[in-house]
Amino acid sequence: MQLQNPLWDYALKLYASDVVQALCLRLQDEQGLSVNRLLYAGWLTQQHCLLDASLLDRSSARYWQQQITSPLRAIRYQVREAKQSEPHLASLYKALREAELEAERVELAHLYSLKRRHDYTGLLSSHLMERNLGEIALLAGQQENTQCLELLRALGEALLKPL
Repeated sequence: MQLQNPLWDYALKLYASDVVQALCLRLQDEQGLSVNRLLYAGWLTQQHCLLDASLLDRSSARYWQQQITSPLRAIRYQVREAKQSEPHLASLYKALREAELEAERVELAHLYSLKRRHDYTGLLSSHLMERNLGEIALLAGQQENTQCLELLRALGEALLKPL
């Protein structure tokens, strides 16, 4: 597994954008989509690759996200709430944030290993982005959720802007 990889670099760069971060967090918190999967879809688009939803759905990245990253995030959210009335929990909260970031890095390494070299498609970048993000919505059961699709459209536009 390659923890330092182009997908990790892409994710760090894109997630530093306030617009991308806000859209990703809304899609995660309000629609149940994975930030890492969203960034993976954007990165694949930049690589002119089509996202393979069936491969993603049965991958080690899926397992890692469900069994490690998401539970860590849930615990961090609980501690974030608790530290409002118990300030001494601030160092635990910080440690959980760092652990979650490392778990996301491992998850992105799993996702990076899924990229196929010969998946090039001749679709325009905007159409490919829409298709790749649509696959993420489908995997999350949100393919007919109008609000989710509007947020995905906005995220797609933000991800296609030059870095």
